[in-house]
Amino acid sequence: MAKWNLAFALLVLATVTAKYSVGCKRTGSAPGSDPNTRDADAKIYACGICGQPITVTLIVTNKFVEPTFELNITVSNKPQRELIYFLEAASVQNPKFRFTAEHYGTLGYMITKINGLAASVSDQTYWQFLEHPSGNSLQLGASTYVPLDNQTIQFNFTTWDNTHA
Repeated sequence: MAKWNLAFALLVLATVTAKYSVGCKRTGSAPGSDPNTRDADAKIYACGICGQPITVTLIVTNKFVEPTFELNITVSNKPQRELIYFLEAASVQNPKFRFTAEHYGTLGYMITKINGLAASVSDQTYWQFLEHPSGNSLQLGASTYVPLDNQTIQFNFTTWDNTHA
């Protein structure tokens, strides 16, 4: 009897998921949009790997240590999903962009190095993710943040030591 209950529960879950397209959808403010309104035509996708194709621009900035640099990379026509995948696509697309990420279990990936410049506990430095042009810090990491179409994300090498900020 327990096997039939489990089978029935799985069948109901699959039916509800298929019928109502229950899945992931990132909410947030797109550039120039009103965050208090919802797009009536917005689609909800059943999984993170099958989102609509979007364009994301990455700005990588180091104004903190020499040699300073800034690099702009636009990744186009990739399925909407977590930011880490756009970083990977950018590294394939532009050989001047390289990054290293370390996985921390349920916390996901942490970007530890971009173009040879590594975050350091002893130097109190890290790669900060910001929405551009607002400068608002992203509250999620590269494994969980899902960019919006035409969004620009800035990676800024900085410190948490207020005496050098």
